[in-house]
Amino acid sequence: MRLKSAIPALVEFLERGVEGCRLSFYVISAAPREIAVSALAGVVPAENVYGTELEFDARSGEVRAIKRVPAGYGKVAVIDELEHRLDIASRVASAGGVLWSSAMPDCAAARALLAS
Repeated sequence: MRLKSAIPALVEFLERGVEGCRLSFYVISAAPREIAVSALAGVVPAENVYGTELEFDARSGEVRAIKRVPAGYGKVAVIDELEHRLDIASRVASAGGVLWSSAMPDCAAARALLAS
């Protein structure tokens, strides 16, 4: 997983916010969650990272089961969960891992950032 150099600046921008807008940054990755969290440490809070959740054998460390995969329909399930948790369930769009909700106020600065 490559971390683009602009991601820290984007996260900082979102944390500062834009007047009249509520902006949040979440990562939805098909990679194992532990790897995504490690790659994004210090940039994105672990609770904002969704990745494949695996169950490991306590003795051998081998993967015993796949508990959740946020790819394909699994990605839709994560987006649905975020819609409900963030109360933005009205017309949410996802493009390249970016969520935009029409329930959010019109915010030209945020739209421009997300379009780039």
